[in-house]
Amino acid sequence: MKKLIYIANIRLPTEKAHGIQIMKTCEALGISGVKVKLVTPTRINVLATDPFIFYGVNNNLLEIEEVYVPDTIHFGKGGSVVQSALFFVRILFLAIHEEGDTVFYSRDKFIVILLALLGRKIFWEAHSGSAGILTRLATRMPRGVIAISQGIKKDLVRYRQYDKKIIVAHDGVDLKQYNISKSKEETRKQLGLPLDRKIITYSGSLNLYSWKGTDVFIEAARLFDPQIYLFLLVGGSQEDILWMKKVTESAPVLFVGQQLPENVPLYLRASNVLVLPNKKGDVISECYTSPMKLFEYMASEVPIVASRLPSIEEVLSDDNSCLVEPNNALELAVGIRKVVMDEQYSRNIATQARVDVLNYTWSKRAEIIINFIKF
Repeated sequence: MKKLIYIANIRLPTEKAHGIQIMKTCEALGISGVKVKLVTPTRINVLATDPFIFYGVNNNLLEIEEVYVPDTIHFGKGGSVVQSALFFVRILFLAIHEEGDTVFYSRDKFIVILLALLGRKIFWEAHSGSAGILTRLATRMPRGVIAISQGIKKDLVRYRQYDKKIIVAHDGVDLKQYNISKSKEETRKQLGLPLDRKIITYSGSLNLYSWKGTDVFIEAARLFDPQIYLFLLVGGSQEDILWMKKVTESAPVLFVGQQLPENVPLYLRASNVLVLPNKKGDVISECYTSPMKLFEYMASEVPIVASRLPSIEEVLSDDNSCLVEPNNALELAVGIRKVVMDEQYSRNIATQARVDVLNYTWSKRAEIIINFIKF
């Protein structure tokens, strides 16, 4: 049987998006017939939930093994270095004792380089195309590289002579979570949201001045009548929300905080417009990102207004979304109004997005990876 060991130096479960991406990728590989083991370090975790329950993943399709290392991360940067080094040592011993035909897989450049030096069959999942010696080695040394965007692949091919050893597998979505039978009104009642306002939603990180564009979203919110529109932010810790509220007091914005993965589809379903306001001026935003929320938005069959950036246009187009100039709150507001006011246009782009997202499921992603690895 095909066997793959996914090595991830992460806290599991985690409120961060990479936890969903890793668990869903592993589950999809398991569904495709691969025997998958996810190896993580022991970590102190305030989320005491079973990872399989937290992420809604079938525990018959994936094995999770925690290897013990002291959790020194809370000691700061030095503690993180110590924790990583100890985890690498444990992985070294694990790799030495594994069968020779086992496939290893990781997002961690250090681990990829280490196992490549051991001669193991290791693949790197690249989430950045940034320069540097580690990136060059992690591109050249493993059996192959799985990039999450065309922008990353374009940057990495300069480090590897044969670009056939680098493929693109965008992030994905679990469509089952978006087969919601309840109407928009029923969903709003369940969530305690107003029935009489247009709800414009952003889901994800609440870092106000990051490349994800929440500041542009909030600035655009100030241009709308709060009696008619409600701008909804889904995500962020309690500390994030308290800080954000202080700087957005006059904006018609509602913060609902970090939600369990199973609740996010309900908030998207309750919305009139979903916004992806990524900013230009940052290479991650412009070229590297493959945001999971993009595919979740598409699956929800709610119209999308998004920034016109190369990373976003790898998936979205004028046929399945309303693309607007990035870093421009006024243009974002114009796009939102267009979608809200033109019901036929809104239905058309939302329907097309739902059709197009069939190419971006976790199972499609697993298929691309398996065909590339060639067990």
